[in-house]
Amino acid sequence: MEYPLVEALTGCVGAGMLYSVSLFIPSATWADYLMAYTMGLILIPVIIIDLRHFLIPDMMVLPGALIAWVLADFRVNFDIFDSLMGGFGIALGLWAFATLLSWVIKKQAMGFGDVKFMLFAGSILGFQDALLAVVLSSFIGLIIIPFLTLMGSHQGGKKFPYGPMLGIATFMSFYWSEKIWSWYFEFVGLS
Repeated sequence: MEYPLVEALTGCVGAGMLYSVSLFIPSATWADYLMAYTMGLILIPVIIIDLRHFLIPDMMVLPGALIAWVLADFRVNFDIFDSLMGGFGIALGLWAFATLLSWVIKKQAMGFGDVKFMLFAGSILGFQDALLAVVLSSFIGLIIIPFLTLMGSHQGGKKFPYGPMLGIATFMSFYWSEKIWSWYFEFVGLS
């Protein structure tokens, strides 16, 4: 019963992603629509699989990054350079951070699946918006993990998958990055 529900949810999210492009990206091209649809079809299963198995499948995120690179030059205000810099730049930065943190705390801080996930997300978002997704995912984790701990669904000190937070933040950054960056720059007095 669970498999058909995941399939239905994925299809609904894909359709919702298509509709949302028309709302949030007014000058969207066919490539923006296709990228949003692809992102929705990949993110839902990745989030569910990571929640259940602490695993982000390469067979989903690596082809997703490839699709993002192919579509990059056909998207609005985006090109292959943005896609490659976003994908490889943010993945390398996250890998370096996780490696350093693991060395400091003397145990694995983050799985390599999260790094490959950000190769995918960064290839869709570009470097600046992928960086925003990483920051947003940290705030989402600060909200979700204590809530789940209070509800008894999570015990402190145990592993918690980071992929779902990255996935939610990727959705947010894809649609609302311009508004979030505008708010941030106004908040810090740079606008």
